[in-house]
Amino acid sequence: MNITVKGQRDISVVDLPTDLIIDDPVLYLEEIRANLLKLARNERRKIMNVTIKEIVREYLKTHGYDGLYNLSFGCDCCLENLVACEDPEERCCAGYKHPDPNGKYDFIIRPEKL
Repeated sequence: MNITVKGQRDISVVDLPTDLIIDDPVLYLEEIRANLLKLARNERRKIMNVTIKEIVREYLKTHGYDGLYNLSFGCDCCLENLVACEDPEERCCAGYKHPDPNGKYDFIIRPEKL
């Protein structure tokens, strides 16, 4: 692509798809800057709105875990219903889904993989 700034020589830019004629290069660059700042704000806003629950869920999924368990309280939760108790605590640990040997629950989460 060639960018032509009126009154100046052409400037070649490889990445851009079409020819562009710029009347006011300063105004054009200001528009680009404003758009980049807007994009950055939107990305920052997305990052700032992430909850701890979402961060933990993403970590568990990325590392192949099925949920959390806490042997001290005898509770566990899977990714689909993460932190159903709404009261997670620091002893909740990442683990893997197992069938409940007592048949009382649909599953249990434990530290070892089946």
